Amino acid sequence: MESKKTESTKLSPRKTTIAILAALSVSLALADDFKTNNGKEYKNAIVTQVDPDGIVVRTKTAISKLYFPELPEDVQTRYHYDPAKAAAAQAAEMTSVQQTNQQIEEFNKHRQEAEQQKALENQLSQLRQQEQDLRAQIGGVNNSAARETETYAHERSKLGLGEIASGGGVHAADAQLALTYDSGPNKKLWPGT
Repeated sequence: MESKKTESTKLSPRKTTIAILAALSVSLALADDFKTNNGKEYKNAIVTQVDPDGIVVRTKTAISKLYFPELPEDVQTRYHYDPAKAAAAQAAEMTSVQQTNQQIEEFNKHRQEAEQQKALENQLSQLRQQEQDLRAQIGGVNNSAARETETYAHERSKLGLGEIASGGGVHAADAQLALTYDSGPNKKLWPGT
C-alpha cells in the first residue's frame, strides 16, 4: 500500500486574514477592567462596540458608553481614538438627530392638521344634519299652516255662501245647493263629483 501524501499546511491569504480577524474579535470579547479619569471603575467589562467618540461596554449590571476623553491615554490608543474623527462623528450625529426631530415635528404637524380637518368635516356633517332636521320641521309647520289656512278659507266660503243663500236673490239657490253638497256625509263639492 501506498502511503498518503501529507498535504501542505500553508494557509491562503484569505484564510490568514480570517484567522487574524477571529483572533482580534476574541481579544475584544475578553473581559477587561476600565477606570475613568474621575475614578469610576467598570470591572469585567466586555467592549461590545467601538465608536469614534468612545466605547460601549457591558458589565454584569449594565451597558455603558465610555467617552474617550474620560478614559486614560492607553485606552484611547488601544481603541484608536482620533479627536478629529470623534468631532466629525458627533457633528454628523447631531445633524442626524436634528433631521429626525424635524421629520417628527412635520409628521406631528400633518397629523394635527388631518385631525383638525376631520373634526371640521364631522362638524360640517352635523350642521348639515341639523339643517335637514330644521327644514323638515319647517316643512311640517308650513304644511300644518297651509291646512289651517285652507280650512279657514273653506269655512269663510261656507259663511259667504250661507249669507248669499239666506239673502235670497239670483244666486241664492246655487249657494244653497253648494252648502248642501259641502256639508253632506261625502262632502261633495259639486254635483256629479
